[in-house]
Amino acid sequence: MMDDMPNKPDTRKGDRSATRTRPVRVSDDLWEAAKEKAAENGESLSDAIRRFLADYVGDPSMSGLAGSEMDRRSSTARADDSAE
Repeated sequence: MMDDMPNKPDTRKGDRSATRTRPVRVSDDLWEAAKEKAAENGESLSDAIRRFLADYVGDPSMSGLAGSEMDRRSSTARADDSAE
């Protein structure tokens, strides 16, 4: 449904800025603590996870800002949906 989000990067075209949602198993306690820590640092948990993974593989340039933009769009869409 690419028509719903016309500015969303197309992963089929090899766009390096494209991101996907990845399911991971994490305890509720760890997830909540990580969300709080990210908020204290002024970032989303998604940004913190991307930064950690980029550092983990040794390429900080891979954390990118595209995910942050997608987080904002997703949050805005959820807020718009809940306002209706």
